[in-house]
Amino acid sequence: MGDLVASFVLPHGSKGAARSAGRYVSASSKAVVRGQWLVTGRQLLSESDAVLRQVSVRSKTLPPSGNSARLRAKLNRARRATNPITLLSTIEVVLAEVASMDLLWNSEVAGELEARRQARLEESRASAALRVDASRYVRLAMTVNLLDRASISGALRPFPAAEQSVLGALDALARGGPDAERQAVTSCRSAIENVCIQRGGVGDWKAGLKALMPSESDQRAVQAVVNFLGAKLHGGHVPTRSEAEQGLKLSVAILARLVGEELVGHPPATSSSAWPGGT
Repeated sequence: MGDLVASFVLPHGSKGAARSAGRYVSASSKAVVRGQWLVTGRQLLSESDAVLRQVSVRSKTLPPSGNSARLRAKLNRARRATNPITLLSTIEVVLAEVASMDLLWNSEVAGELEARRQARLEESRASAALRVDASRYVRLAMTVNLLDRASISGALRPFPAAEQSVLGALDALARGGPDAERQAVTSCRSAIENVCIQRGGVGDWKAGLKALMPSESDQRAVQAVVNFLGAKLHGGHVPTRSEAEQGLKLSVAILARLVGEELVGHPPATSSSAWPGGT
């Protein structure tokens, strides 16, 4: 969206106009030249303001009417400028800053807010289902030691895709960064689905889960954890550190059960006691 806005507010080769004006005005003392560049700057200012009236920043506190005023206020210094070089350079700086933001058209604000409302409802339902259907795993997750990387990796070694996903989640939280928590939660969900697919012998994780766990209550418990993880990724929600850690511990508890149980009639391939907080 930032590039789109930049393309609207920097028409006709106006990008870099401040530098051009600086070279030209400094080389000439004619007032007419200065006036011409001032007219150019004010035209660009008007065009920029017209576009910023139509967009908003996708912030946590996005109001129904949008927050275009927040963006337009960045042009206040340019509005006060009487020097064409200052005017053009200020506009260029503001546009570069705006282009780097997470923007949306004001016509999309209502849809964005409705999507957030639905995401909050989904998260609430997922949390309630987690408490009801997966209470055992919620309790077990409290005993999981995420620092015991060797045990976690060893138990998942027969399932390389899941192992890499979980280790990737651990690494993301250890490394930090603006997207670390989302990456960790995404990796956790992927690990559970991968194990269900691999051990169930089918291409769909839900079908694989049914093959692994004939009991509907057991299936609901796993699905409750997967839905809980999914709810942390929808509607623009950014998972917190505590949410990511909770999701990782829940995933470890679920994976312990999935890799510690064989299909009916087969002995366990891996003892769940190898896991931190194992069953």
